[in-house]
Amino acid sequence: MDIQKRTITEGNERIGSGEWLDRNAMMLVRVSIGIVFIWFGALKCVPGMSPAEDLAGKTLGILTFHLVPEDLMVRILGIAELLLGLGFVIGRGMRVLLWAFFIHMAGTLMPLVLLPRDTFACPPYCLTLTGQYIIKNLVFIASALLLVRFERTKPKLRATGIS
Repeated sequence: MDIQKRTITEGNERIGSGEWLDRNAMMLVRVSIGIVFIWFGALKCVPGMSPAEDLAGKTLGILTFHLVPEDLMVRILGIAELLLGLGFVIGRGMRVLLWAFFIHMAGTLMPLVLLPRDTFACPPYCLTLTGQYIIKNLVFIASALLLVRFERTKPKLRATGIS
C-alpha cells in the first residue's frame, strides 16, 4: 500500500485533514503547555527534583529582596505552575489564565538580566545550558500568543462550526 494513501481516521474524518486541524490545533497547543507546566511544577514541589530549582531560588531571592526563604518560594512557584498547567489542560477562564501565564513568563526571563553569569558563557551571544533552558520559553510565549488570538476569535469560529 502506498504510504501517501494511508491515513489515520477519526470516525469518517482524516486526522491530517484541514478540518480536523482547524478544530483541534489550539486544544493541542493548550494541553501541551499544560502538561509541561504540570510536570515542571510538580518537580519544583519536591525538594531536589527540579534541575531549575537553584536558578529559580536565586532569581526569586533577588526579586523578593531575600525576605522569603528561597526554598519556600520555589515550592510556591511549583504550586503556581501546577495551577497554571491544570488551567491550560482544563481550558476554562483562559483570558485570566493567559494574563497569569505572561506574568509568569516575564519572571522566567529575569535570570537573563539578574544572573547573567549563570545564563551566558560570553554575553550576549553564547548561552549556557541554563540560558538555553530559559530561551526555550520564547516558544511557550509564541504558542500562548496564538491562544490569545484564538480566544479573541472563538465566538466567530464557533459560528462557523470550528471550536
